[in-house]
Amino acid sequence: DLKNFFELVNGLVRIKKRLHILRSIKYHKVLIASDNREDYNFSKNISFVRPMGYFDMLKKQREHKIILNCNPNFDLCLHDRVSYSVSNGAIVLSDKNRLLDEISFPFSYRYSEMNYLDDKIDECLKMWDLIKEKQQACIKPFGCDYIISKIIDNYNKFKE
Repeated sequence: DLKNFFELVNGLVRIKKRLHILRSIKYHKVLIASDNREDYNFSKNISFVRPMGYFDMLKKQREHKIILNCNPNFDLCLHDRVSYSVSNGAIVLSDKNRLLDEISFPFSYRYSEMNYLDDKIDECLKMWDLIKEKQQACIKPFGCDYIISKIIDNYNKFKE
């Protein structure tokens, strides 16, 4: 049926984009929570931990300075990975979406720009305090009420 087809295509797009991003990081260490390691031939800088529950993952995010976010199909809102990580002092490197564009979120990139992420990570580390402050300022006004109203507004525009 159509729903299953959409879910399959969505999953394939996400996998393709995430693999591209992971392969663009050659020397910075990357930690992935997943059992799906087979057949991907990652560099030695990429390591895996077992998948974990939502709250355990939030705790794990607090231990890291930079969080990668790739959600090519979250076009109208912020994934909680972005808002939670930024509110806990991490810097997020993310693919762009309409909301991140609208709020001028620093260090979000078009998919075509997400090559050589090691350079972008180095830049983040050099300008740590400034980037962290800018990202926190962008995210601060966006509580649940705002995000829900934004989704409804975008849905209504889409319907027209």
